[in-house]
Amino acid sequence: MASQYKKTIVLGLDYSEFSGGISECNRKMGLLDSSMKLASEQAKGFGDETDQLRIKQEGLTQKINLQKKIVEQQANAFNKATEQGGKNEKQLDSLNKAYIESQTKLKRLENELGDVTDEIKKMEKSNNELEESIENSGDKISSFGDVIRDVADYLDASGNPIVENFASKFDGLNSKVAYASLKVGTLVGSFAALTVSTSEHAREIEITSQKLGMTTDQYQVWDYVLKSVGSSAENASGDFASLAEKARDAANGGEENAKLFRELGISLKDNEGNLKTQGELFNEIVFSLMNMRDETNRNAIASDLLGQTGEDLVPILNKTGEEFKTLAQKAYESGNVIDEYTFFPK
Repeated sequence: MASQYKKTIVLGLDYSEFSGGISECNRKMGLLDSSMKLASEQAKGFGDETDQLRIKQEGLTQKINLQKKIVEQQANAFNKATEQGGKNEKQLDSLNKAYIESQTKLKRLENELGDVTDEIKKMEKSNNELEESIENSGDKISSFGDVIRDVADYLDASGNPIVENFASKFDGLNSKVAYASLKVGTLVGSFAALTVSTSEHAREIEITSQKLGMTTDQYQVWDYVLKSVGSSAENASGDFASLAEKARDAANGGEENAKLFRELGISLKDNEGNLKTQGELFNEIVFSLMNMRDETNRNAIASDLLGQTGEDLVPILNKTGEEFKTLAQKAYESGNVIDEYTFFPK
């Protein structure tokens, strides 16, 4: 698939006929670096990943042109000094060293250009295969939403709720019209980035949920629920830690905290006699509070056990169990939960 980036982004530098000296060539190298950085930033707004590679390919080609001139001039300087004499051994070694280092840099640039060229070929082949697959899919793809799903499946990103939520927004758009205005390379780049981003996000969820003593889906649902009232699971982490301390204090005979748990009918230990995690206690506390009729006492207990998070949860505590279940389901439907449908309050 041909790159379109040159329509709006060019390096504007061609040193194939440049005839300056070594110092001038090195200065032009610096100018190339700056131009490549600018073109790469511009490509982020106007191009795709292939365009970024083509910018690098063009810049490396120009660097090789300059480096060849430097190697040639240093070879001439060394040969001339050797033939004419008048240079001591140290000076000759210095000239020879500079010549060898320039050759090494040239080879490094040529190898890098080869790697970039191979990467471009692989990417273009992949994009062409995907493009052909989409074009030959016939009746299978009726909307642009299906095009997005097909690309996601090609990149092993299908099943991601974020992808599905995004694709569903384009189910009513004719695939031919939308596809003509958006290159497959752009979709591939976007979903490749999404796949990486989702993977990193999933790892973060796994680590944080373990710290809070929750399953990953519980953590994500509570994050969604808390965000609906202006908070978040991250903001509540300090109150979760405090809850764990209060539970330990109550289990060790702290009457003030123990009274709060008793009033809610919550046991601090599981069936095996182990202290429950703060995640388990949090779930039980919220659902017990939702069943309390005395709102004043309810809100006071929520604040005592959960601090600011307890105060933020008041609008949630006013909901019925069915209303909360609907809110929890929206966390999945909106693409905010990576796991399967497993979180439902009792």
